[in-house]
Amino acid sequence: MVRRRRREVSPEIEVESPSSAVVFDAELLNREKEIPARFVWPEDEKPTPDADEELKVPLIDLAGFLSGRPEASEDVARLVGEACGKHGFFQVVNHGISPELVTAAHRCVEAFFSMPLREKQRAQRKPGESCGYASSFTGRFSAKLPWKETLSFRFSPSSSLVQDFFVRTLGDEFRHFGEVYEEYCEAMNKLSLDIMEILGMSLGVGRAHFREFFNANDSIMRLNFYPPCQKPELTLGTGPHCDPTSLTILHQDDVGGLQVFADGRWKTIRPKVDAFVVNIGDTFMALSNGRYRSCLHRAVVNRDAARKSLAFFLCPALEKVVAPPGRLVGPASPRAYPDFTWSALLEFTQKHYRADMKTLDAFSQWIQGTLRKQEDDFLSLALSHSISGLQGCRFLRGARVKLWSFHAFLIWQRAPVAINGGGGWWRRRPRAPGEAAAKGKDKGCLLPHAANSTQNSIKHWLI
Repeated sequence: MVRRRRREVSPEIEVESPSSAVVFDAELLNREKEIPARFVWPEDEKPTPDADEELKVPLIDLAGFLSGRPEASEDVARLVGEACGKHGFFQVVNHGISPELVTAAHRCVEAFFSMPLREKQRAQRKPGESCGYASSFTGRFSAKLPWKETLSFRFSPSSSLVQDFFVRTLGDEFRHFGEVYEEYCEAMNKLSLDIMEILGMSLGVGRAHFREFFNANDSIMRLNFYPPCQKPELTLGTGPHCDPTSLTILHQDDVGGLQVFADGRWKTIRPKVDAFVVNIGDTFMALSNGRYRSCLHRAVVNRDAARKSLAFFLCPALEKVVAPPGRLVGPASPRAYPDFTWSALLEFTQKHYRADMKTLDAFSQWIQGTLRKQEDDFLSLALSHSISGLQGCRFLRGARVKLWSFHAFLIWQRAPVAINGGGGWWRRRPRAPGEAAAKGKDKGCLLPHAANSTQNSIKHWLI
């Protein structure tokens, strides 16, 4: 069942074999008059001249919010809420980020991507991972390859992950790069949490809710480099997609190339040297119960100049359960997406699905298919042991270890347990107030819905 569903939701993910993978060497390819066929995109996805129209996104001045003025905070929350309900993009100025820091970060981008390919490949991204150097994802996809290079690395507050990455993969001579991007990521983290306060206000759940949710985060920083291309009308720097992450904070250089699909057509967000572009990702769309949009966007290239950008992707802690606040769920607004963890969505996009405009829907289908498969397997296992009553309860509790994965977590913590066996539909009984577990770890036991003597005999039975 799981294999069939994976083929349904990820029809275009085709992994290259090492022997057939194209090598994307920007220093050579940016001078070629023709580009390899695998970089040519379908006609309906190629860039068009009319996409040069500018998308009017609000330019949010954060000065009043950051200084604590209530009226300014309310205005900012209103403007951000309007943008997020429409297309999910806005820009921020007076954000408190040092211009010198931004300049230093861009300078390091240029220094890294100007190195020979062999030197950059010292930080080569491994298959199935989200961090490291990638030259157009040539080892992952076989068609519609993006005309770009990237360097991605993890960030977590109050850690040395960034500096450790540069020293470990590129050597001690790149320690300065680690220092620059450590400082840059810390600044992005602070700005992200400030924006989370604004999003909480705009959704009516309070300033603290999302800030606390993301306080301990496991985020991603990505350096993007789009070399010149002699046939920019045939290819894309980044294909149409919605970010699977929670929040993206992007700084563009003065070349430009970011396009957003809004009002039924592609439009451009022009660079502003003192502004950051902010957009909602799929994970926050789920946290808002679908009220805020993760919008389709892409990057185009040109034949005259390389383009650089800095993208910080705010993500929850890997095993944090993503679920909307109770205030955003009700009879008029039922749950739009199932609970999930960021680690599961990240794995899905790295191993099973090429991110596009339907990533979150495809991921939700994949979760449900996996749950059904696990429930079927669990039921078969239970029936094969002919379990019932107290013996069945002991067996099910022992088998809990086999199900304690992310998908099973949904069964035990959030959803009804649909196991039709052992004398009735089984449910998980939460521990009664003040009730203590003998082993200090249990949270309750499975009981059948149907009342019978077995239920009475195990009412207080705990292991």
